Amino acid sequence: MTTETTATVVDGGLKLDVPLDLPNETRVRVAIIPDDSERDRRKQLWKEFLEYMNQHPVDSGGRRFTRDELYDHI
Repeated sequence: MTTETTATVVDGGLKLDVPLDLPNETRVRVAIIPDDSERDRRKQLWKEFLEYMNQHPVDSGGRRFTRDELYDHI
């Protein structure tokens, strides 16, 4: 019987997202494959955000200060 599930690493151990239907003390073989879907999702959201910001630039409408005004030396 082969079962595939997801888990989270907690304090160096694995916490399964769902319980296994196996008797206690059953030996199993484990293959660790990092789940990159969250990282890929965040990259896509960031890309969409940047595209949106390019299409809708933020302009305060205020006047632009000169360098001397920004760095007023007393």
